[in-house]
Amino acid sequence: MQFNSGLKDLLDVMKNIAVFQFRALQRKKERFDKFAQLLGGFFRLVDMSSLPHNLMSPRTEKSVIIMITSNEGFMGALNFQVIDSAILSRYAKSAEFVMVGEVGARYLKDMGKTFMAFKGAADAAARYALAQELKTFIINGVAQERFGRVLVSYPKPVAFMIQTIEVLEIVPLSAFFLKKRNNDEVPLSVIVESPMEGIIGYLAEQFILQKLMEILEDSKLAEFAARAIHLEKSGQELTDKEKQLKGQYFRAYHEFVDKNTRELFSTKIIMNKK
Repeated sequence: MQFNSGLKDLLDVMKNIAVFQFRALQRKKERFDKFAQLLGGFFRLVDMSSLPHNLMSPRTEKSVIIMITSNEGFMGALNFQVIDSAILSRYAKSAEFVMVGEVGARYLKDMGKTFMAFKGAADAAARYALAQELKTFIINGVAQERFGRVLVSYPKPVAFMIQTIEVLEIVPLSAFFLKKRNNDEVPLSVIVESPMEGIIGYLAEQFILQKLMEILEDSKLAEFAARAIHLEKSGQELTDKEKQLKGQYFRAYHEFVDKNTRELFSTKIIMNKK
């Protein structure tokens, strides 16, 4: 009982740390929305029909699917769902596979799939470095026409208690920015000093980088939430076990007292008869 009590206190501390990490990272995500709005405003000023870019309009129908998995504990179920969602995607039959995370790589290898592997990221600096590596991989792959469509399967926290798996298409970028103008929208005259294709390419790459960072942070949020939920469940199981042990202890204690009382009473009766 004492061991279980100490373990429950430890689980409570670990759960509170996971909740704090979730809330702290959640507050940082607001910067992504502002960046997307500013970038969207630029692309609405540009007539992309006259300046097609391979990140906007793919030159091949080949696809690559990137799976984001975690190396941390309590994430086995979500890792399996990330892989299943990618494999069951309608593009999976002829797509390349990319796995992020050593644990997920072992799962996919056991399935007999061929894939390219990237190491997982544990902290903010590692996530940024990983996003840079993935961005370079995507830009080079699209430029070489190895693939024209990029999808990412990753865990996303809908709420603290609810995590879902999302398969997001991040390339081509036309789904994000090439929207039809409203009839009442007044076209603006824009003076462009630098080559427009270079500007579009640079901003598109920055958007991909930011989107990858957002995805990696969503995955980390899902990890913190899953850990806190699992620890809460484990703590509740220990509480139930503590109640059960207390019941067993008091029952055994009373049985011991009753046994001693009966023995003393029987001994007294025997002595009186003598």
